[in-house]
Amino acid sequence: MTLRLLAGALSIFSLMGFSTCHAAPKPKSGARLTAYEYCEHGTMAQPNTDFRITLDKGEQTCLISIFSHESMNYHVYRADASLMDSICLVIREKKMHKYKAHYKPCFEVLDGNTWHYEASFSDGTLLTSHGHEAGPRDKGFRTIELMVKNWTKNSKLIEQRTERDCSDAPSL
Repeated sequence: MTLRLLAGALSIFSLMGFSTCHAAPKPKSGARLTAYEYCEHGTMAQPNTDFRITLDKGEQTCLISIFSHESMNYHVYRADASLMDSICLVIREKKMHKYKAHYKPCFEVLDGNTWHYEASFSDGTLLTSHGHEAGPRDKGFRTIELMVKNWTKNSKLIEQRTERDCSDAPSL
């Protein structure tokens, strides 16, 4: 009887968008973050930004690639590799390896925001999570997004393109 009640409670919990983690492996203690990506897409009512940060082969610097859907601009910055260490610290502190593989709302939403995050480590660990109109309560990727925006203010811009630069179509 107790097991049935527990199973019923877990089913209701799951329908409400809550559940246990998807049991992604935790990166080993000495593993270095080699790449981090966060994308958010949704309605036209708000600006969305996609960014990817990769550690250079020499591991002294990293590249920050940012695409703004609002301005349709693409920027690439070079930053000190300590940015990757700071992001890794947030991932560990926020226990982002425990995020569910997929989040969805209780009720079907046909419009709204979707997001995706991915983190790769030197030990081969890959953390991924995505959602539609739902997500983890403690959104570590928001902390990281603010951190990246602050870093880009002091980082060297090495490439900038606009929508026009990226388009092969002739202008009218």
